[in-house]
Amino acid sequence: MLERPARCTLLYSGRDKGLIVFFINRAKMSPADLAAVHAELASRADPKGVFAVFERDVPAEDPRAALAVLERAGALDVFPAPTGSFSGRLVDPRLDARHLNAAAVAMRQVENRRWERLKAIDAYATGDGCRRAALLGYFGERPEERPADVCCDGHGGRRAGTREEPVATPALATVDAVLLAVDETDGRVGRTRLAQILRGSQAKALTSAGHDRLRSHGALVRQSQTQVMGAIDRLIASGALEQTGGPYPLVRRAATQSARTSRDADLRSQVLALGTARDRAGIPFLTRVLASGDSAEVRKLAALAMARIGDDSANDALTAALDDESPDVRNAAGAALRHISHVS
Repeated sequence: MLERPARCTLLYSGRDKGLIVFFINRAKMSPADLAAVHAELASRADPKGVFAVFERDVPAEDPRAALAVLERAGALDVFPAPTGSFSGRLVDPRLDARHLNAAAVAMRQVENRRWERLKAIDAYATGDGCRRAALLGYFGERPEERPADVCCDGHGGRRAGTREEPVATPALATVDAVLLAVDETDGRVGRTRLAQILRGSQAKALTSAGHDRLRSHGALVRQSQTQVMGAIDRLIASGALEQTGGPYPLVRRAATQSARTSRDADLRSQVLALGTARDRAGIPFLTRVLASGDSAEVRKLAALAMARIGDDSANDALTAALDDESPDVRNAAGAALRHISHVS
């Protein structure tokens, strides 16, 4: 029988990666979020701690992951249940500190695995090597040698050689980048580490902590260490940020400037992720944020996200934002309109 080479088309772009990043960030759960899930299950449990709940009633973007980490932490046992629902037994009607801490650790492990999978997918799709060898190697197989013209596009003249050129879009301002880095690190690093993150350092201590996967990583790569440190110091002096005491002072949002709830921080993350993904489907959501967001900072980020998407369906919302009470929002809306006019 005559063998004919199989053909496979790989469909992948930078927008795909941005969308996956959006969903990974949206599925993040803080200890408070995990406690809320446990409290909801407890409210539906009988005196013996046995619960049954529909998936839609669990207050989490990824209910299965939430219950899985609570089970791994020993806070509950999950029973078999019909599709779209959960049942199980709570160890205790109240989530104690030991189980909560264990669940938070398990949640970070789940998130890290998601980032690693994304990294592997992106490396496969955008790498320069032989895709066939990479795919077979994943399953522990060693591929036989084949002529380049019947292998894959990772060889010589068969390489596609066409990569998406980055679209010039309004970058995050220095202040926005510093505040984003502080939010993403949850106020757990000092001035020097913040500056390293913003300048895109690949230091081992930084990468092992996962800081190279933050959206703020490399946001100020064109600035010197002295310039970035100066920007951080000015925000501290203005009261927007504060430093803790002790031998290793950390930088965090000042109490009066902090996001009111973890949901406020999530909104900021979603807005930034939609801008990174450049997905037109995000325009209606960004329109609502731009029109009614409580924070001028988030409204400004919504306008910049619309600019990055570059679709003229955002023009009406951006035009309305030219009358926003905040000059920062008005300036961002004007810049976004000019950018969209240029790329349309």
